[in-house]
Amino acid sequence: MKKILTTLCCVTLLSAGTQAIAAPSGDEDWLGSVEVGLWNTKATLTSILEQTDSYLPATANLSGKNEFYGALNYRLSGRWSIGYKHYNIATANSNIFSGTNTDSWSVTSQGKYNGNNNELNFIYSLTKNSRLALFAGYNRIHNEFTTNGVLSSSTTATTCSGAVSNSSSGSSSSSSSYLYTDAGTRNYLQGGLLANATLNDRLTLYGQASFGGHSLFQAETGLGYKLGDTWQAKLGYRWFQVNTPFTEQAGTSPGVIYNKVKAQGPYIGITCYFGKSKPKTTPIPVKPAAPKPTTVIYRASIFDFDSADVVEQKSDQLRKVVDIATKEPKTKFHLVGHTDGIGSDEYNMDLSWQRVKTAQQYLIAKGIAESRMTIDAKGKQEPIANNDTEQGRAQNRRVDIQVIYPETTNQPSVDNNKN
Repeated sequence: MKKILTTLCCVTLLSAGTQAIAAPSGDEDWLGSVEVGLWNTKATLTSILEQTDSYLPATANLSGKNEFYGALNYRLSGRWSIGYKHYNIATANSNIFSGTNTDSWSVTSQGKYNGNNNELNFIYSLTKNSRLALFAGYNRIHNEFTTNGVLSSSTTATTCSGAVSNSSSGSSSSSSSYLYTDAGTRNYLQGGLLANATLNDRLTLYGQASFGGHSLFQAETGLGYKLGDTWQAKLGYRWFQVNTPFTEQAGTSPGVIYNKVKAQGPYIGITCYFGKSKPKTTPIPVKPAAPKPTTVIYRASIFDFDSADVVEQKSDQLRKVVDIATKEPKTKFHLVGHTDGIGSDEYNMDLSWQRVKTAQQYLIAKGIAESRMTIDAKGKQEPIANNDTEQGRAQNRRVDIQVIYPETTNQPSVDNNKN
């Protein structure tokens, strides 16, 4: 348990400490998502007694089995969203005991576990980019454990109450078989934490943990890989634990034996996002040539991904602006910062302001007076190239520089070269 909590804490701290990393097209850009996948679950059942009845061990370890899981998330408004999850939790029929019990019977026991979770949660994002969120809701969990086996003895024995015996009293050998099921369905209130951190353009690290009544604990962590604009593959590991899962018995049952269920295992899934909000694109405003001053626009694609630092090797356009400022001292300059389409609107607006201020300081350092410049930022609202390709995104990471000439100045043609 400590290892699980430590892992989830690391994910949470990483997500909180990576605010300078641009998030990929994620939940904050979409109306909702659908996820389906397979979870391979192995389970451990622990007895309420130090020593169980004659049939079963104090701890039953059950082999894993691939089972379906699914999830649906839908954004309500602002930072609120709602999510539904369904998990099947099941194991293969496993040998759980083979040996001699305290009554000198030779015992062979098998068992399997079947269960499912159906949970509905309300989710509140603590950050506008959905990196950290709290959730609370309702979880209906069904647990079922079925065991069967054979008891045999080479000496005179009395069969267990309710068992089927193949011997009569006084015989030298006897055998008994048994089959019974413990089951229970409970409703839980639960609450927890979600966190994710963007590692690069395609990879996202995520984790979550929740707690509820009867020591209910669920957690998962893993990686998401962006397959396209609307698809993401997920690979992770999930844990589940609950106490007092069984409330009913059927068959030849000595009463509820196991009071704790633990299940865990790897899972693989795929997520489809829907309802993406489309960015608004508007042309850069240009004042009429007469009688107002006319403009020439230089587009300087001078930044690396998620960076506001000028790449010197890409600064040809900035040097052209410096030459114009030196030769035409009456010109004015209007700088507008832009980003590519990766990340939330808020994050990219802040990044575009950082970029335009960096470009302004570059020009000031080259001798252009600050009074000759005005600045603005548009975030990811005005792309000039396709954001689905790396080349297009590189062109969109730019600063547009409008060179405003006085009416009497001879002006060069518009330069839209990309670096």
